[in-house]
Amino acid sequence: MRNDLLSGAVIALALIPEAISSSILAGLDRKVGLFDSFLIERPDRGNRQRQGGPMSRRG
Repeated sequence: MRNDLLSGAVIALALIPEAISSSILAGLDRKVGLFDSFLIERPDRGNRQRQGGPMSRRG
C-alpha cells in the first residue's frame, strides 16, 4: 500500500508541469490546465485501462 501511495504522489507531481505547459501551448491560463488535470473521470466513460490527463483524448 505504501508503494502505491508513493507512486501516486510521484505521478501527481509529474503531472503538474505537463498540465501547465499544455495550457500555455493552448493559449489558456495555467489554472485551467491544473484544474483539468485534477478532474475526475466519470466512471461510465472508458474502462480500467483508460488514463485521464491533459495529453489524453477525451471523447
